[in-house]
Amino acid sequence: MPSRKKIEVIVAVVVLVLLAILLYLATRQPAAEPQVSDLPQAQSTSLPPVDPKTVPAPGVVSAGTVARTFIERFGSYSSETDFANVDDVMKLATPTYQSELDTLVNGYRRQFDAEAGYTGVSTQVISMKTVTETDAATTFLVTTQREEAVGTPGNTTLRYQDAEVNLIKSGDSWLVNDLTWK
Repeated sequence: MPSRKKIEVIVAVVVLVLLAILLYLATRQPAAEPQVSDLPQAQSTSLPPVDPKTVPAPGVVSAGTVARTFIERFGSYSSETDFANVDDVMKLATPTYQSELDTLVNGYRRQFDAEAGYTGVSTQVISMKTVTETDAATTFLVTTQREEAVGTPGNTTLRYQDAEVNLIKSGDSWLVNDLTWK
């Protein structure tokens, strides 16, 4: 077999192997990622019994979870989304606080209509400390990390800000009744 034919055969085999590898990678299913849940895990029979007062009933979300969700969603916004973040958290607020949020958003909409340029903030809860707690009301002091972009999404500054959030119990649900940025 002449050397030119050998080279052509070798190139053809390499191309076929590469195509087979690409086909395999394209058709294989990605590994399933583990699901993360805020709900308590089922109790193992080898563990000591859990005090029912410390574990929320199925379907009931803790005050801390509501506070965290509210602050992260409410505190994350973009001038390009017309304050959709506030619409997202309305169901987590009391009717009285919903009215305050409506007034607040209408004022912000007028302000951002008058200003040109992009503004966006991404908020993450770093820590939460219970300030007061009763069966009907809870107050948390929450430390957040906020990344703010002004002008363009790439022009960011990072800052830490505390917030105090007050929740009240309505039936089996916790609702935000007030939020004050410090």
